[in-house]
Amino acid sequence: MTLQFHCALPLPPESPYSFAPNTVGCFSTGKQIHEGRHEQIVEVWSAPGPIGGEENKDPEWRKKSALLVTATQIALSVNIGRMKTGIKAKPESKI
Repeated sequence: MTLQFHCALPLPPESPYSFAPNTVGCFSTGKQIHEGRHEQIVEVWSAPGPIGGEENKDPEWRKKSALLVTATQIALSVNIGRMKTGIKAKPESKI
């Protein structure tokens, strides 16, 4: 898993981005790459206001959100039937 930090909160007052101190937005996407390999990407964005808050009904809120963190994970899924028939356990270490 890799994490990339893009900016820190709180944002400076002169920043063009808006944020709520206790709310962020997460966007997640996943896809199968090849033969059981999967990739998962999660982005964490600043939110313009608290969840359900009426005070920030700005139609341009997406342009004012800042990307905070990106996380990427790659995983491998193995067929259990293949595990039972084709792969043997490694011998115990003598260390």
